Amino acid sequence: MTRSPIIAATASTPQPLLTRRVAQLLLAQATFSFGWSLYLLAPKFYATTLAATPEDIGRISSMGGLSSIISLPFALRVIDGGSRRRLFWLGCTALGVLSLGYLGVTRVGPELYVLQGLLGVGFVFTFNATATLVADLAPASRLGEALGLVGAANMVMNAVATIVGERLSLRFGWTPVFWIAAATSLLAAAIALGIKESPRPKRSETTADSKLPLRSLVLPLMSILLIGATFIVMFVFYQPYALSLGASELQNYFVGFTATAVMVRVALGSMGDRFGRVRISIAAAVLYSLAGLSMMRLNLSWLWLHGAFLGLAHGVFYPTLNAVVIGRAPPQARGRAMTLYSGAFSIGTSASGWLCGMQAQRFGFEPVFATGAALALMAATLLLIDLRTIGSSS
Repeated sequence: MTRSPIIAATASTPQPLLTRRVAQLLLAQATFSFGWSLYLLAPKFYATTLAATPEDIGRISSMGGLSSIISLPFALRVIDGGSRRRLFWLGCTALGVLSLGYLGVTRVGPELYVLQGLLGVGFVFTFNATATLVADLAPASRLGEALGLVGAANMVMNAVATIVGERLSLRFGWTPVFWIAAATSLLAAAIALGIKESPRPKRSETTADSKLPLRSLVLPLMSILLIGATFIVMFVFYQPYALSLGASELQNYFVGFTATAVMVRVALGSMGDRFGRVRISIAAAVLYSLAGLSMMRLNLSWLWLHGAFLGLAHGVFYPTLNAVVIGRAPPQARGRAMTLYSGAFSIGTSASGWLCGMQAQRFGFEPVFATGAALALMAATLLLIDLRTIGSSS
């Protein structure tokens, strides 16, 4: 029987991705991310205002990942069995509370570790909620592209917020920065009021089909853990390193990082869907390693280029491997898969921040970046094994 041309044309027409609901989710995430991204400058605040050592900075920065790990059981319980919108609100609340808390910080003390921990919880809750809601709405064939848009909505604010934050801090001090972050958390929560969740089966109605295929997720989760360790090395320790070399402004690094990360996620977001998600993840992990090696010879005149190199690697790697993990999970378990993915990333950032902070204190910053490069190569190796055993697309 010959298919009707109308039916054939309809079947081949790609399903829309940027619907009104998806756009609203992206707006809510971008708004939250502006406030959260102001704290990307926190290592500079620690070093210049609180006189923190590299070891202090590493320990404080590791608290975001550690708190994410601690909150993981709660997020796993809520993300598929409760309200994802409520999880987003909790993340906004964490950002607001910690921003008000930062107003009273005058030294490196226990309160600073608690506030940095809330920062990690806030991001994990909001980003996981947004990414899972978008995954529910996106066509399966465009999952990688959809998650790339979520990442782009988050990362575009890395540059905008750091430019605003650094200029405000240089002219008026850090107090206005923290107040703006608190106000932004309220605005993001207000935008999220209109988010409608897709209906999901109750836990009592799910079957064995809703279980996570953990065996097929082990290597990708180990890989994102290693990349998390590399990321924190590149994103945190370049700040005290650049300051030690005589830099006074760091925003160009964030501009370079954001420009390339957003570009590849928007313009090349479908690359993994088209050419194989695991293959593209391997290539991006190799780029990560090269970016780490380049930081060993940091040139302040080319600070934006170092950031752009990392943005290229991270902009491709994170959403592409994320699509691998979510794509291997049944629809009823997507939230848990997303939470495990971000949780593995957080484990890497927490362990690396703590250990590499001690390494930087004793041996300088160059060995830290070499360590990050080696960890990224290990991630590429694990994914190569995964490619040979499972396949490239899922």
